[in-house]
Amino acid sequence: MSLFPQYWSEAPCDLYLPKDEVHVWLAHLDQRNLPKEDFWEILSDEEHLKAQRLRSRRDRTRFVSSHGVFRLILGHYLKIKPSDVHISCEVHGKPFIANIKKCTLQFNMAHSSDLALFAFSCDHRIGIDIERIQDLPEAEYIVEAFFTQDEKNALGQVRADQKLETFFRLWTLKEAYTKALGSGLSYKFDRCDPFAENNKNWTRKLFIPANCYQAAIVVEGQIKKFIHWKY
Repeated sequence: MSLFPQYWSEAPCDLYLPKDEVHVWLAHLDQRNLPKEDFWEILSDEEHLKAQRLRSRRDRTRFVSSHGVFRLILGHYLKIKPSDVHISCEVHGKPFIANIKKCTLQFNMAHSSDLALFAFSCDHRIGIDIERIQDLPEAEYIVEAFFTQDEKNALGQVRADQKLETFFRLWTLKEAYTKALGSGLSYKFDRCDPFAENNKNWTRKLFIPANCYQAAIVVEGQIKKFIHWKY
């Protein structure tokens, strides 16, 4: 796997998030230099339980790494200790800061295989998704259950060798949007999708963070500046 350097640069020590920017962070979860033991110390009791329920050692390591990095970055933005960040989730899993009143920081995270992405905005609802591009046995079921008729038509019109990439572009965008809404996949999409090209209430961004991966961000409002940091 190789990252695309045009996206990712080193973050400054003093982080500042203007209202008209979105910050996107990438972490390679299998890096040997990630301080996994230190990560365990800053996770919550609930995160400890979730990690312990994972049967695969690799899955546990990636979970601890992704949530540890997430807490460190949140701590930087909030100017508090990572262990003091109290993350709660809404009904469909959308995270929020529970122990800071009127917190304006909006955030979301996603991981696939050995990569994790973290997105941050100020006052704008935001969702992010990343998927490793690979054969997916349940792809036909996903298309039938969750894609709109327009999306099915678009997928049916592309060449056979482009179907997999097209599927993941549509799927990551849909996942990112439902995460921004906090609705889960129970949200019913129709021909007036709120993330359609002509919709001014949301900004959407498709990008390839590394070879063999597809990612998408959906953020409320018109955002023109996306900053990409590498952890």
